[in-house]
Amino acid sequence: MRPTEALMDDHVAIKRVLKALSIAADRVDAGQKADVDVFAKSVDFVVNYADKCHHGKEESALFPLLEAYGLPREAGPVGVMLMEHEQGRKYIGSLAKAIERFRAGDASASKEIASSARGYVTTMYNHILKEEDILFQMADGMMTEEDGTALLEQFEEIEQKTTAPGAHERYLQLVDEIEAEA
Repeated sequence: MRPTEALMDDHVAIKRVLKALSIAADRVDAGQKADVDVFAKSVDFVVNYADKCHHGKEESALFPLLEAYGLPREAGPVGVMLMEHEQGRKYIGSLAKAIERFRAGDASASKEIASSARGYVTTMYNHILKEEDILFQMADGMMTEEDGTALLEQFEEIEQKTTAPGAHERYLQLVDEIEAEA
């Protein structure tokens, strides 16, 4: 398996959560009460799986390799990816704060929940398209077989550092829960 295939496997789970978040946000926009558990579980998944683990693999392993091959960190595709990771973190931070306000009794926070979720969904759908259609193809063209083997080993180390034993499977089960509840 190529490292980019491993990252695209992560994208499958992430896109499932994005779809569920979109459905839940649509319900809020249609005047239904926010199902705060769907949003809270999605925040848990995004923070601990999509960001710490998946983006950790990109930011700590893939992007430095691409930099070594001449792609600058501050501009071009890598710079755009990093900017979008930060943008996604801001949306998730806003979503988490809105969930807290909603749970504390502020019903008006439901609009911010939907807005933050929708902002995250749009940003990440576009981000994933750019990675899969542009960046990963560039990476595949640059890296050697040895690079790929080393990256996969780094990915495993990053996953072990960022998640507890069995967490990967637990987060994939959480995706099923989020979809069922959305």
